[in-house]
Amino acid sequence: MKEKRKRNIKKILLSIGLLTIFAVIFLIVFYFCNPLSKFNQTFFKVIPYPISLIEKDTLITTRDLLSNTESLEKFYSSQDFSQIGMRVDFETEEGRERLKIKEKEVLNKLIENELIQIIANSEGIYISQKEAEQELVTKAQEAGSTENLALSLKKLYNWSLSDFRDKVILPRLYLGELIDYHEKEIKGKELPGSEIEKAYQELKNGVNFEKVADKYSQGETAKNGGGLGWFKREYLADNITEKAYSMKPGEFSETIKSSLGSHIIYLEETQEKDGEIEVKLKQIFTQEGSFLNWLNKEKKKLSVNVFLKDYHWDNELQQVKFSNQILEAKEAILRNKSNGDPSVY
Repeated sequence: MKEKRKRNIKKILLSIGLLTIFAVIFLIVFYFCNPLSKFNQTFFKVIPYPISLIEKDTLITTRDLLSNTESLEKFYSSQDFSQIGMRVDFETEEGRERLKIKEKEVLNKLIENELIQIIANSEGIYISQKEAEQELVTKAQEAGSTENLALSLKKLYNWSLSDFRDKVILPRLYLGELIDYHEKEIKGKELPGSEIEKAYQELKNGVNFEKVADKYSQGETAKNGGGLGWFKREYLADNITEKAYSMKPGEFSETIKSSLGSHIIYLEETQEKDGEIEVKLKQIFTQEGSFLNWLNKEKKKLSVNVFLKDYHWDNELQQVKFSNQILEAKEAILRNKSNGDPSVY
């Protein structure tokens, strides 16, 4: 009886050992394969293998990546780009590289959607199924009817209405609610010691505006001392217009908040042209206070892991990047060749 029990224990241990070995081999094989390749697609669509873990309990799987990339392929194949002198062909070597870039974009979007929902949930924001369904009804009305919307989704993406609800409507609702939350609860609460506050203090102490702009300003205008050029009233945001047209040449403003971030504007001069007063402005701009800046800070607090050989997660940039540096460099070239969209050429 004891011998039989020992044999049974050995069989169990052997089975566990074999399963462990198989799992390790499978993980190694999976890591070094490309789930988008034609050979692997069928298997990895049926077996939703995890390719990314966000925090400790949110998974993105091969099924998510493949189904969304296939929808994107279908969309591009259904479009006629000949009218703008461009085409789509994912069968060529360059075409496969372009599709690989789109796959990376899909993975980035999948991760971003999950991060936004996690951040929203942490602030007590939850979107119910009923709210998503109501928005779906609105979209159907805009399309003319539910049937029209369903047919269009099927033709363009091979999506059902529920796919559209879950993949597009729900993420957009979460993003919209998070933007509203930031506008009401976060925006305008700039902490002491911020870059824009330091810039303002230096200006008050008499430091030249161009020097301060060169030191603190972000974006393209920082390269030329913050120079923006001439503007008519209608081309400026309301809060900036109000301040610019109440200043005298040589004056600078206090910090002005916008959806993009924080601004300090400087009025160089004014002129009358075609019966309208135009203003020539400089600015010091930082992303402090903007929704995107706040969102990126919140996203950096969350852990993201990517389990694919071809990609890695860059926490500083909050992006999936290619592990292959050659392809990473080529992406910029392909985007430049196709006006920003690597799928067409």
